[in-house]
Amino acid sequence: MSEHRRSLHFFLLLFAVTAVLLRVQSGRSAFRSGGSSQAAEATRYDSAVELPTSGGITERPFFSTRRNPSIDYSDSPTTDVVAELKHRMDEGSASIRFEGRSGYLRSVMEALHVPAESQSVVFSKTSLQSHYISPSNPRAIFYSDDVTVAFIPDAPLLEIAALDPRQGMVFYSVVQKPSERPQILRTDSCLSCHEAHDTLDVPGMLVRSVGAGTGGEVLLDFADFNSDHRSPYEQRWGGWFITGGTGTARHLGNRMLNPDSSKSVTPKSEGPLASLEGKFNLDGYPSHYSDVAAVLVLNHQMKLMNLITRVGWESRIALDQSRNNPKDKQTAERLIAADAAELADYELALAAG
Repeated sequence: MSEHRRSLHFFLLLFAVTAVLLRVQSGRSAFRSGGSSQAAEATRYDSAVELPTSGGITERPFFSTRRNPSIDYSDSPTTDVVAELKHRMDEGSASIRFEGRSGYLRSVMEALHVPAESQSVVFSKTSLQSHYISPSNPRAIFYSDDVTVAFIPDAPLLEIAALDPRQGMVFYSVVQKPSERPQILRTDSCLSCHEAHDTLDVPGMLVRSVGAGTGGEVLLDFADFNSDHRSPYEQRWGGWFITGGTGTARHLGNRMLNPDSSKSVTPKSEGPLASLEGKFNLDGYPSHYSDVAAVLVLNHQMKLMNLITRVGWESRIALDQSRNNPKDKQTAERLIAADAAELADYELALAAG
């Protein structure tokens, strides 16, 4: 995972510089204490919003929407790695190939430089294509620093999400059928689940930990958590296959449940898995593992992507509003400084741990 450590160090350096430039400490203190009364006197203009003067990102809802002119999420062009691959495919300078049960998966991963070692396997029915997911046909998630790819054998779509420098998380799909000219299509249909309180109210990612039955059905009476690197291990990975040892840490991975009644479930626990061999048909999956180290990094990275999007969007809207209404300038500066600090805190918490 040395590549991820290098990425972490880069993010830490970037956010440290940001904190200095924005004078985070002074701005953050004023923001937490209630901010400036000038925000209440702001003059309205088209698409104006009321900038918050207290509360952190995780404590308050996003104060605008993806339709704000400063964001224009659905209609603005994107420059993420998937958009670049799509552009090259459309002009004929790049292509992807269909291969057996995995379809376009391996070719897309190769084109986007996504390592097979990142494979993280989910058997709970927690996806847009949940009908195809089960412990005998689980969903595999692969990721790099700025893109994730999700694969379910025999499902109609290969799912892709990329972190765009301006627009945040953008969703794409590829139809899993052989074609002379396969296409990568941008889609907002994923936002029915991927734009919610648990994604910080912006298009983002979820790492869910739920009770899962023997068919992959979701049993929320047993467990219903969203995980990041700060979550207690005993709340993590319900509905996931986890390979490799976790020492004395106990988790919910590898468990399938049988309901005893409508209100209770009895877990069937298993010990650590050395690999996924024998659990399901591995044909089409690039790896035989859902390594605990890969899933740990995934837990951290998905929340980080949401924070990057939320901070970027709030900063752009705040700057735009302060340009249109100078009375909002101080409130905007405090908001941006506090957001930058919260983003840096999330990164530093991992480094400190």
